[in-house]
Amino acid sequence: MKREIWITCCAAAKDPVPGELPATRRYLSTRIDAVGQLAARRGAEFRILSGKYGLLAPETPIPAYDHLLGPAEVDDHARRVAQQLKELAPHRVVYFTRPAATDPEAVPYRRCCEAACSRVGVPCEVVETPDGPLTAGMLEDS
Repeated sequence: MKREIWITCCAAAKDPVPGELPATRRYLSTRIDAVGQLAARRGAEFRILSGKYGLLAPETPIPAYDHLLGPAEVDDHARRVAQQLKELAPHRVVYFTRPAATDPEAVPYRRCCEAACSRVGVPCEVVETPDGPLTAGMLEDS
């Protein structure tokens, strides 16, 4: 079965409640919510690219943490993400990100996703999302 996987990076804003929460509840991001909702409507699988854990399914429980993927970590993290992609066996990845000009901290995540896709020979389409709060309807043309 061929899989299309839609990915977006994690968010700095997190629910600080102790213990573990599903990834989509831990990360406080309209971008994550919008991409996840649209992926579900389009029949694509959805994953969140964490700078600490790699690819997370929306329901994966994670603790509160604070880690920003830095440029020096991209190559090592891309190896981890490539292994996770191999297990998912996608035929295509669509990566949603904010533009580098408005969110330079998103650049290492984009590079990580692109490098991981390259390692496993999967095409990676990058979609730059608008700035500000998003809804799935704003991404409909993607």
